[in-house]
Amino acid sequence: MEPGSVFALFQRGATRLEQGDPAGAALDFDSAIAANPRAVEAYAWRARARLALGDRSGALADCEVVLARAPTDWGGFAEIVRLAESLRSGTSR
Repeated sequence: MEPGSVFALFQRGATRLEQGDPAGAALDFDSAIAANPRAVEAYAWRARARLALGDRSGALADCEVVLARAPTDWGGFAEIVRLAESLRSGTSR
């Protein structure tokens, strides 16, 4: 697999986010989305990174993309629904 592939970018972004680097993670998710705009999981993870950076409107926008595109049986769907609802109501951190 090439280092610039969507999967590699997604994995690196997830690792960065889990290690406390939401800015680096957001850049990786941006690149993954640019390479494959249908990569719903990249939007979901970028929402988390944006929220960690204090970008509530960006996080909500990513949640809206996921809610519009992801099948309801996708494993992360329920989490994104909860995140979107909390962002809409202003209760998320």
